This record gives sequence, structure tokens and C-alpha cells, in this order.
Amino acid sequence: MPIARAFSSSKASKVGDVTSQIDGVKTTFTLPESIEVSTLCVFINGLNQRRNDTITAVSASTFTLSYSPVVGETITITYTPL
Repeated sequence: MPIARAFSSSKASKVGDVTSQIDGVKTTFTLPESIEVSTLCVFINGLNQRRNDTITAVSASTFTLSYSPVVGETITITYTPL
């Protein structure tokens, strides 16, 4: 078996957008579906955020930012669903 196949996930990663949850106060955001926590990548205004610095995956359905994004910013995510 090729190495790439041995380590690849059978599930495709997805892209989501949680921008509509931004209210200028909130720091915890709800994911569109349950995810494999280790696969979460968060992009604020297109810039990848560092895990355990700017973002913390709290559970398979939420993540927390270290600050409150302001209305007008965007938050997109990539993840692998459970």
C-alpha cells in the first residue's frame, strides 16, 4: 500500500463560514457540524490562525478565539467532519 494511502483520511475535508456569528462581543463560535477537533483550521480575514494561540478547539462542535472579532471581519474554517 502506498504511504499516502496509509495515512490519508477516508473523509474529505470541508470548508465552512461562521462570519454570521460575529457580533463584536462573542469569542466562542459554533461549528456547522461535529468535527475531528485536530483538523480544525480557522482563517480570519483570510489569515490562518495559530492553534492554542489565537484559537482553541473547545469541542467537536465549538471553538474559541482569544479575542472578539468585529463586525465586518470574516471567519472561514476548514475541517474534517466526524
